[in-house]
Amino acid sequence: MEEMSRHERVTVFVFVLVLSASGCMPWLKQGCDQSFRENNPVVVHGEKGGVVLENGLLKVAYDLQNGTFRVFDMRGAVLCLDSAYFRLNRYDSREPGLVHQWKTREVDDELGRGRSVEMTASKPGIPELLLSITLYNGSGFMVLKAGINNTTGQAIRLKSIMPVAGGIAFPMFDLGERFSMLDGNGGAEETVVTHGKSLESRNNLLVTFGGPGKRRSLVMGGLTYNEFEKFAHAGQALRRRAVIRARERGRLLCYLNLGDDEKSTAQDGPGLVLKKGSPYTFPPKAAPEVARIVYDDEEVVLEARNLDPEKRYMLGFSWWDERSGRAQSVSAFQEEGEEGAGSELLLDPRPLPAGKDGKDPEEWLVPLPPLTGASTGMRLVFKNESGVNAVLSEAWLREAPQKAMALPLRCDILRAEEEPPEELRVALFADDPVGKRVDPGTRYLPDERFYIDFTTDIPFDALEKYGLRVRAAQKIDLNIYDFPTVCLWYAMHHAYGDGPAINTSAGAVAEMKRIVDSGFTKYARAAVRLVPDTYTANNEQGWWDDEHWRMYGLENYIRGDGDDFVKAAHLQEPYDTTKKWGGAVTGMGGIPLIYFQTGFRSEDYAKAHPGHMLFNEAVAVKLASDGKEMDYDPDEMNAWQRNGVLHGYDYTDPEFMDHVREVYANLKSGGVKGLMFDYVYTGWAGAGGMEDACTTTASAYRNIFRLASEGLGPGCYIHERNLMRGSDITLGLVTSQRIWGDTDQISPEMVMRGGLRWYKNRVVVNYDMDAKSVHRTVPPTRDGVRRLLTMAYVTSGRLLLGSSFARMTPEQIHDLSRIYPFHRTPRSARPVDAFVRRNPLVYDFEVNPGWHQVTFYNPENEPMSVSVDIAGDPGYCGLGLDENSQYHVYDFWNDCYVGTFKGEGVLEQKLRSAEARMMSLRRKLDRPQIISTDRHLMQGFVDLLGARWEPDKRCLSGRSAAIGGEPYKVVIALNGHEPSGWFARGAFMELEKKPGPGGLAEIVLTRKDNGAVDWSVVF
Repeated sequence: MEEMSRHERVTVFVFVLVLSASGCMPWLKQGCDQSFRENNPVVVHGEKGGVVLENGLLKVAYDLQNGTFRVFDMRGAVLCLDSAYFRLNRYDSREPGLVHQWKTREVDDELGRGRSVEMTASKPGIPELLLSITLYNGSGFMVLKAGINNTTGQAIRLKSIMPVAGGIAFPMFDLGERFSMLDGNGGAEETVVTHGKSLESRNNLLVTFGGPGKRRSLVMGGLTYNEFEKFAHAGQALRRRAVIRARERGRLLCYLNLGDDEKSTAQDGPGLVLKKGSPYTFPPKAAPEVARIVYDDEEVVLEARNLDPEKRYMLGFSWWDERSGRAQSVSAFQEEGEEGAGSELLLDPRPLPAGKDGKDPEEWLVPLPPLTGASTGMRLVFKNESGVNAVLSEAWLREAPQKAMALPLRCDILRAEEEPPEELRVALFADDPVGKRVDPGTRYLPDERFYIDFTTDIPFDALEKYGLRVRAAQKIDLNIYDFPTVCLWYAMHHAYGDGPAINTSAGAVAEMKRIVDSGFTKYARAAVRLVPDTYTANNEQGWWDDEHWRMYGLENYIRGDGDDFVKAAHLQEPYDTTKKWGGAVTGMGGIPLIYFQTGFRSEDYAKAHPGHMLFNEAVAVKLASDGKEMDYDPDEMNAWQRNGVLHGYDYTDPEFMDHVREVYANLKSGGVKGLMFDYVYTGWAGAGGMEDACTTTASAYRNIFRLASEGLGPGCYIHERNLMRGSDITLGLVTSQRIWGDTDQISPEMVMRGGLRWYKNRVVVNYDMDAKSVHRTVPPTRDGVRRLLTMAYVTSGRLLLGSSFARMTPEQIHDLSRIYPFHRTPRSARPVDAFVRRNPLVYDFEVNPGWHQVTFYNPENEPMSVSVDIAGDPGYCGLGLDENSQYHVYDFWNDCYVGTFKGEGVLEQKLRSAEARMMSLRRKLDRPQIISTDRHLMQGFVDLLGARWEPDKRCLSGRSAAIGGEPYKVVIALNGHEPSGWFARGAFMELEKKPGPGGLAEIVLTRKDNGAVDWSVVF
């Protein structure tokens, strides 16, 4: 092959890798599945006062008399869901007097062919309730949608859509054996396997139980995301519902799940509004509504509004702390002015229950004082009396009941205990704080689909099917980060990378040159991210243009090594425009990326364009110590630090959207291929204020990322630093999502969080563990570096580097090159021991039934043994391989043959301190076979472009993607055969025999430039 440029070599290498990955989908079994589907079409018919859908695997029976439905697994006519019903806002399908009607239609979409039954429940005075149930030919899952036909005379704000508002799953089963649940949280919310009574999760969840041979599993969650977030619940009754049902404590007027809700659903009636407090999520050691909180250094403030002076009210709330030492008081204020004027102490200072001390969360109900004068409201202040800040989990308002109660009333909220529930109550729903306005005469059945699967018993299979179906239904074409990214913020920051990289346009070009000079671009592409993030009242945000990126710079993040350095702008000569710096990075074969702060205010932008802001207001306000709203001094505190009301940008405003489109046109013309959205909670307009009065909060939030994706075009990389809300609402628009706060290290919890989301990772989104500094690993050993790189590859979809390439040794750059490019197959390794230990140590990636890549992970900084049952149950720490076969095992990092193992046996390894060991397990054949390569961590999955055995010629041949100037090794198990000749085209080839059962051979290929090598060995 003729000498090629560096860019051409990388292009050829990536191209052949894509060809390699495109054919490795053995688990689809398309032919067999197609035949089964054709023989089991969906049939719909009336039956005993109801309507039935069935397809050979599932049967759904809807009762037209009472508005409930049941679901059966037809493999044994097993009842899987009983007494299920649906609800829209407060309208319940079981409500007396409803007339239930149905019609059916054919379905042919990205999930297959089938039929839907569309139910209509109607009676005078309320909107028609709509439910769609879909089954697909020969498929064991069901899809649900729900909505309303507004037959009333007034607009309805639809905030809650519950296709399954309640029901009992697996009512005939004993749940006691090996019961586990796995949440589907995204972002930086924790993901764990639990074994307790209740789980409520964003997006989706898994329930699994039963011993070998009698395992049952349930997966349910969101299938498509457009205008609503999705949630799932299993176990004890929903916490919110429990508050509502406590009718003996007075009529419930409103409920806030703080951290998610900022104001009540009440329009003109009594309600609560959050006035002071920022969202946060505790680790989920309590009910989800208790773990999701608001906090403030001094006090959390609520406002009770529209109260009737003739009535008495009671305030309910819950609180809990993960640590001990926090104490709070609760007071009500009716008048402004001096401390104590018009105030009443509702609850004297007292310590909060602490999870660290084994305490349960508390629920309180306290009477509110009578209103005085013309007042119709009061401020409710939760004051920090001891500890780092004040916290509050939930709040609700009740009318006082007729029967007097002993108040204040305190009770414990039961935490999820480590024992299964007596019955498995389930719910599947969508909520939005603003909701969708449905005008009179409008039929609203949105494409907000929900998914339920009762028929896939192995939990890993069940979740992997779900992930692939979300990918198909949401039409996700996921761009893969087959390259590392240097973040200039981290690489420059003295506490992390500490230079020499600088967070400027000139620094981006200089860092790209370092990457090229290191030789890394022989192995893969690389990206550099510029981070314009000045934290002053007037800043780059909102403007997002070259002019303002030239105005602001680095003052917050350097050590003060000189005035010129301190004042350096983010865009500076000679790269003072996007086109200049983006073009320079692109010209070296790099990928330029940039950074936005979502709804973070720049006060000069807000004043210049008030119509672009939420509520069309230019001025943000904060609360004074007495609670009075007042203007703030923009030079005194910035928008990120302010408490109180923040009015960010309105991503539904037509003029602002046009402005943003111009921003992206400039970036695209400069070659910028993607951006990071930071502080994304500032784009969550939970209080409303959008120009589009019909839109939901979730839809407006999704619009942020849609505009970026469309503006930068196909092949772009959109990153969501989602630390507050673990929602999947942005699926199909974002390329990656953060799962951890700021860090350049890796931890067992971080690995576990990504690992337990394997079925979504690289399938619907690439999970990002934030920056990793290869030169700062803990421990600072080569095992520590390789553990970081291995587990980043195995459990995430993107590696962000927190240090300059100038900080890396040639040895570290070599090890980094072993995980690149990332593979493009939409699949990640299973955490096979997830249901038997809290922190999985064994990860399994099936290339095909006879080839598995298995990772043993030592999270400790001391030696430990890790093992896996080769033929064991894949739900219980087994690989599920053939017990009658034997398997070759080859260790990648240690470059050694581990041995031959029987399928009925156990693979056990003693790992060194901080070691992660990647091993290739391949079924032993009766002929020579490839068992490893040294180019890539996946030992041939990425770099081996093809291989075949020709028995008549007794020839083993292959095609490999080799790196110019670097020996490329292939390890062959001879299995008792002797090599007699070997040759290669386009490379020099050597063969050396090695000891081992049946014999081993290593072939080494060397060529001067990147490219594919065809090679053969004759026996």
